[in-house]
Amino acid sequence: MFFSEFTVRNCPDENGIAIYGENSTLIENRIANNTIGISLFGNESEIVGNSICSNFQGVWMANNVEYSKLYYDNFFNNTQHFYHQSPSQGLNSWDNGYAGNFWNNYTSADLNGDGIGDTPIFLTQMTRIIIL
Repeated sequence: MFFSEFTVRNCPDENGIAIYGENSTLIENRIANNTIGISLFGNESEIVGNSICSNFQGVWMANNVEYSKLYYDNFFNNTQHFYHQSPSQGLNSWDNGYAGNFWNNYTSADLNGDGIGDTPIFLTQMTRIIIL
C-alpha cells in the first residue's frame, strides 16, 4: 500500500489510518484529531514526513510489528505521541541513519546546532528514537 499527500482528520472510527499489510508506505500525510492517528499492524512499513497532530495517540504499534521505519515525521500536541503494545524481537527504526522525527515536547539540547537533538528518546527497551 502506498498512501501519500492526504489529510485524515476527525475519523468516526478509532483509527485515522490503520496499516495491516506489510511493506506499506505513508508519505507526507496530515493526520489530525483522531483517537489514534496511525495504527500499525504490518511489518516492514515506512512512515515518512507525516504531520501527526492533536490525536489521543499519534502512532499505535501492535506487539508483533517488526522492521518498520518512522522518520522525518512531526509529532505535535498528541496526548501520547507513541504507544507500542510490547517490544517485538525485530528492531523498529525511528531514524534514517542521520535524522529522526520532530517531537513538540522534546526538551534536550542541540549543542552543535545541527537541528538534531543530542539526546535520543527511549520509549521502550526495543525502540530508539533520535530527534530531528
